[in-house]
Amino acid sequence: MRRIIVAIAAIAAAGCATTPPPAQEPDNTPVHPTAVIETHVTSNGLKGMFPFETNERRYVRANMSREESSFKGTGTFSGFLVNMFGPNEDAVIERLDRSTRVTLDLRKKQYTECPLQGCSTPGKSAPAAEQQKQPTAKREPGCVMHVARTRFSAKAGGQKRNINGFEATDYHVAWVATLRDSKGRSSTSTLRIDAWTTPLTRDMREALHVESAYARAYERALHGRAGSRSRGRPGALPPEVAKAMLGYIGQLSAHDRAKLLAVGRRLEHVRGHPVRLHVDWDYQGNACAESAPPASKSGESKSFLSGLGSMFSGKKDSGQKNADEPLFSMTYEIKALKMENVHDGEFVVPTGYRRVNG
Repeated sequence: MRRIIVAIAAIAAAGCATTPPPAQEPDNTPVHPTAVIETHVTSNGLKGMFPFETNERRYVRANMSREESSFKGTGTFSGFLVNMFGPNEDAVIERLDRSTRVTLDLRKKQYTECPLQGCSTPGKSAPAAEQQKQPTAKREPGCVMHVARTRFSAKAGGQKRNINGFEATDYHVAWVATLRDSKGRSSTSTLRIDAWTTPLTRDMREALHVESAYARAYERALHGRAGSRSRGRPGALPPEVAKAMLGYIGQLSAHDRAKLLAVGRRLEHVRGHPVRLHVDWDYQGNACAESAPPASKSGESKSFLSGLGSMFSGKKDSGQKNADEPLFSMTYEIKALKMENVHDGEFVVPTGYRRVNG
């Protein structure tokens, strides 16, 4: 036994004596004011399938940006996929002044360089989140739904809380929409958003102004016209939520899709800038369902009112899924929103990286 203990101690000592990896060379490039935006997203996945967690950090100037992101599956299957394909940790550098888009593989120290519009990257595995097919509802072929009725409600909660250094107050938002098909069948989409908002400081306003200016310049460079490039900033519905909703519902015209997601514009009128959003989305009914009887008017009204009422009801804190849980939940937090002096070296390929395309 003594020999075993001595051997273990020797191995531990050898490990401690291992030469540490060489320190990264300091970045001596000039520094310039840059918008720094950090976000953290967690989700239980659609119908509990493929829960995930992401972290994103962006550096933005008027004509360039760098986005670093990491993805982690938090469920048994999603975690297995991530372990199989490796953690998704990449950085993307967009340079409008050079019309280039560079993707850095931070683990393998290699990169691809493409036109701003992007190019194919053979041999690179898609992120695990994209490989798992999300569930969809079964629909009657050729059936199309439209948004027949909507209702929006926003209430101040009166609570105060410090979130990642932001002094925030809470709001509770509900967005309920009735969808109806040509046979009179209806379904109810129920969206609940618990938002924590903070007053905008001068530093935050400047960072948002820089990000907005870059988004407009990007659209001009890419399409020859100004536009808004949504990156899921608070004040709009996060893209993960919109993708889950539209993917699950399916058969909606472009007009009705926009109408269903119009809650994003309503959120802009909530006082303060959201620094944390918790979103629950549920969907019930038989619009465009296969072999389902038409819904009655009374049934439709009951579903609509029930959906609105459930938005402000309490939720059971249970470790197991149950029938009361929403189809999709997601939490979006801002970790940083500020101006900072950042080295120019953040916007170029690091020394020692190998190019793996053309």
